[in-house]
Amino acid sequence: MPSMQTVRSSTRHERRRTAEPTYRLYVVRLKNRAARLRRMRDANPNAIAGKPVVYVGMTKRTREERFAEHMAGGMLSSSIVRRFGRRLFPWAYRDCRTYRSKADAEAAERAHAEDLRARGWFVWQN
Repeated sequence: MPSMQTVRSSTRHERRRTAEPTYRLYVVRLKNRAARLRRMRDANPNAIAGKPVVYVGMTKRTREERFAEHMAGGMLSSSIVRRFGRRLFPWAYRDCRTYRSKADAEAAERAHAEDLRARGWFVWQN
């Protein structure tokens, strides 16, 4: 039988392991009229008309909670998503993994946005 000290330390270790933040990418489908914004056109000079218009972000929360936060407005919301957000676009992030560090997630967000731009999509990210 394990001693009480062993049980306590393994329990603390388990708590610490599950408390680590996990970051995930998400993509929001925007209304097509968002592509008419000058800043959207400037950020996507090679976008092709008729391709999706999206917002790419990353979060520690669930993707659904983060989308709801955008739509509700407030300090941490994107005005583009609040004005033009339609829904989450799971197809566009289904192959994205989770990240343990914020820096890795931010780098992956930039890379994913550039990948979508290379496909001719209109992409906005902060």
